[in-house]
Parts: sequence; C-alpha cells; structure tokens
Amino acid sequence: MRASITVISESATEKMQNRYVGDIGDFGKLGLLSALCRALQGRTLTLGIVWYFVPDSSTSYLARSTSNERHYRPCDRPLYDKLQAIIEKRKKEERCVRDIQEAGILAGDTVFYGREVPSAENPRTEWLDKALRGTEHCDLVFLDPDNGIHPNDGRPDRKHASIEEIIKFAKRQRGEHSVIVYHHAGRKGKAKEQLCLQLERLRGALHRNTFGFAFHGGNVRFFLIAAANPHRAILVRRALDFARGPWCRQGLFDAPAWVDGRLLEEADAQAVTHAG
Repeated sequence: MRASITVISESATEKMQNRYVGDIGDFGKLGLLSALCRALQGRTLTLGIVWYFVPDSSTSYLARSTSNERHYRPCDRPLYDKLQAIIEKRKKEERCVRDIQEAGILAGDTVFYGREVPSAENPRTEWLDKALRGTEHCDLVFLDPDNGIHPNDGRPDRKHASIEEIIKFAKRQRGEHSVIVYHHAGRKGKAKEQLCLQLERLRGALHRNTFGFAFHGGNVRFFLIAAANPHRAILVRRALDFARGPWCRQGLFDAPAWVDGRLLEEADAQAVTHAG
C-alpha cells in the first residue's frame, strides 16, 4: 500500500540532508520502522519521523554488487529493490525523502519533519515546538539525531537529542506517544553494554519499559524503543517477529533487547496479558 506522507521541511534543508536516502543506515532504519508499523491483527500505528537535520557529511551507499546483494537483499527484498531503484535513478545530490514516498516504502499516514536543527537556544525551542505539533497525531515518533542521545542531561548540540526533548515527544497533553530514538554506538565498550546503558537512561527518564535493537551495517547503530502503554503489547510482538526474521539471521540486526533487565522474549506473555 502506498504511503500518504506529509513532509514538513524547507527546500534549503532538503539539499543538505536528502543525500542520506539510500545509505546502509537507511536500509536498516526503514526495515525496522516498516516492521514495527505494519498491520497486525488489523491494527496499524501512525508513524512520525523527526530527522534532526544538520549540514551533511559523506556517507556510504548500498552499492549494487554481488556480495552486498547476497548479504542485504534477503533481509527485505522489496525494500532493497526500491532503494536500489532510487540510487540508480538519481545522483546522490538529487535524492530526497520524496523518493521514498513515491516508492511506497512506508505504510500509513507518515509524517516527516525535516526542518534544520538551529544552533541557537531560542530557535531550537521554536524548532521543537513545531516538531511536536507536526507529530501530535502520530502513535509512534522516530527521533533521528546524527549521534543519538546527548551524553549528559545538559543543553544538547545539533547532532544530539536531549532527554528533555524525548520526554516532550513521549508525554503530551493529548496522551502518551511511543518513541524510537536513534543512537550511534561509541568506540569504547561492548555494543550490548552500551545499548543497555542507553535503554536504562531512557527507562529512568520516561518511567517505561524499554527495549532496543543493534544494527551492524557498517558502524553499530542502536534503535531505542519506549512504548506507551496502549502500544506496548503490539510493539513487543512486532519486535519479536522482527528479531526472529531474516535481518537477524543475516547478522545485520541482533536483538539483545531488554525490558527491566529481562530478555524481551520473557516479557512477551506479560505484554499480551496487559493488552487483554
């Protein structure tokens, strides 16, 4: 089903960051988001994406080669083929998020918030307010800062989301929203330990059970998930289905995903019980 996507952005910003469309990180990111938002027992989740746009640096793409195709394509053949079609059709500087819309990659009424993150404090407050308004009707909001969550609870820089910002996306006057936060693994420490540390930070801030995935396409990337109570059972079940699928068998994702220090599988029965 083709997505009905709302893109909230500025043309100058699009030129800076849309070159990311089609990179290896995009492949894993879109694969996970598609899996979490797909229909399950007649239920879908409306997705909002906040890009945290900043001036760009170089990136590596899903170059078509026999070795890459054998490794990546089995994870999600339709997604792989659609991204390859975008890459082959357009030069790097011509690609944009609208290519993803036209390819029908994401289901549901997806909202893209693509305004550039300002460097000054006051404009960042305005940027955040607009992002919150733009995603207020979304069930699940994905925050995609370049480097992830700021290492301390102080004022964030342009490449990080602050804990305070994440709280605002998760807890609103209209009710609680589920959030997914991108976080880039550091060079020190084992990936699993880093993942669990960030999940604990998120759990402490939001007072929710959290779980997450590590993606191994090039650099290690984390996707931290804090489900609101109305979505918890369905997100846990979809995450379990994803963890048992080809992404993990190919070694691109592993899922040492934790909820209150327990393996995600051990929380599945409890989540389903609460849903009933």
